[in-house]
Amino acid sequence: MKKCIVTMLAFSTLLGSVFAQQSMTNKSTASLFTTEVDDFINVNEWQNVKVEKVFGFVDYAYLHNTKHYMNAGAAGNIGSFYMGGYLGGQTPELKGDTKKPAGGNTVKTSQMLDGSVTGKMIFGFKNMGILASLKFEPEHLKTETDYDANVVIKKRKYLTDGMLRFGINLAGERPWKVHFEAGLESKKNQEYTTVKDDVTTLTNDSTHHLRFLGGAGLEFSKSEKISQEIGFQTGIKCKLWEKETAKDTEEKGKFEIEIPSSVGYKLTYTHSPTFALKFGASLAVPITHKKGLDETVVSGTSSYAGSREHKTSFAFKPALQSAISWQAVPEKFALNLGVSFSPIEFNYTHTKTESRDTSSGSVNDTSTTGEWKFTSNKGNKFAAQSGFAWFITKNITLDANCNFFSAYFNDDLNFEEKKSTELLIPEIGLQIAIAY
Repeated sequence: MKKCIVTMLAFSTLLGSVFAQQSMTNKSTASLFTTEVDDFINVNEWQNVKVEKVFGFVDYAYLHNTKHYMNAGAAGNIGSFYMGGYLGGQTPELKGDTKKPAGGNTVKTSQMLDGSVTGKMIFGFKNMGILASLKFEPEHLKTETDYDANVVIKKRKYLTDGMLRFGINLAGERPWKVHFEAGLESKKNQEYTTVKDDVTTLTNDSTHHLRFLGGAGLEFSKSEKISQEIGFQTGIKCKLWEKETAKDTEEKGKFEIEIPSSVGYKLTYTHSPTFALKFGASLAVPITHKKGLDETVVSGTSSYAGSREHKTSFAFKPALQSAISWQAVPEKFALNLGVSFSPIEFNYTHTKTESRDTSSGSVNDTSTTGEWKFTSNKGNKFAAQSGFAWFITKNITLDANCNFFSAYFNDDLNFEEKKSTELLIPEIGLQIAIAY
C-alpha cells in the first residue's frame, strides 16, 4: 500500500510541469460544483475523498493564448493518516542561443519566459488537515554572457510563494469549517551587470509580502432539495520593499498593508438525483493603506522626499455565479454549464499628502482629499463555461471542459482581434481521475 502511494506521488511529480489544481467540472460550473479533484488537497474537504486505496488524476488544458497547462495529483490513506501530493502549472517557454558575429565576441543567451509550477503536500488526520505549498512563476529569466569580455547581464523577474495552511472541522449541530494560513510571497524584479565578477549596474524594485489569513464556512440550512452555505475570509497582508533599488542607492519608508476580506453565499437546488442548480454571490472588500517614499540614501548621503502620500482605500467587488449539472445519461454522462458576472467595482480613496523639507524630512504643510470611483471590472465581466463528465467505470472518470463560449463571452464581446480558429474551435481541457 505504501509503495503504491509513493509510486503515484512520483508519477504526479513527473507529469506536473505546469492551471491550479481544479476539476474540469469545477471550471465548467463557475467554481460552484466540485469533485474529488477539488477536495483531495483541501484542508477542510479532504475527508470527501472516499477511496479504499489510492486516488489520482492527471489533466491537460490548451487555451487560445497558446498556453498549455498540465496537472497531476495523488492521495491515499496510510493507516489512520491521509496523505496527498500535487504538482502542476503552465509550461514555460525556454530559449537559448550562442552567437559570434564576424570580428565580434562570443555571446551566449539563455532565458525562461512566462511559466509556473506549484507543488503541494497535504496531511490529514481525524478532523484536521495541514497543507504546505510552494509556487514558482518565472516571467522573464534571462542571462547573457560575453565570454571574451567577461561580462554577464542578468534579468530576474519571477514570483515565489510559500504557504502553510491548517484547517479543522468543528463538530456540532451546524458544524463550522475553519482554516488559518501563513504565507510569504516574493516578487523578484532585478537586473544587474557584472564585469569580472564586480556588479557595475543594478536596478531593483523587488518586493516581499507576508500574509496571515483566516476563514470559516457553514452550511446553515439544508433540506431534501435545498441547501445554503455561507463563508468569509479575512486577514492581513504586509508589503515591504527591498532597500537597495540601484547600485549604492537605498530607498526607505515605503510601506503597504492590505486586509483582504470577503464574504460568499451559495444555494444548491437538487431537483432530482440527475439534475442540480447552484447559485453563488460574493463580495470582496479589500482595504489597503500605503505610505510613499520617505528617504533616499545615495552613497551614504540622505535626502527626503519633498512630497509624501499616505493613502487608504476601500474597494467593493461584487460577483454572481450560477451553474447547472445534468446527468443526461444517469450515472454515465453529465453535462455542465456555468456563468459568472462581475460587471462593476467601486472604491473610496482617502489621501493625505505631506509637503516636506527635503533636507530634514520635517512636514511643512498637509492636504487631504477623498474620492469615490465607480468603474467597470477589469477582465472577465461576463464569463461562460461548458463541459461534460463521462463516468467510464465506477473507478474511472473522464472530466472535460469544452469551452465553446471563451471567444464570445470571456473577453467583453470584443471580436476585432479574434482569429477564425478562436471563434470556431473551443478551448479544451481533459482530466482523467482514478479511485480504487
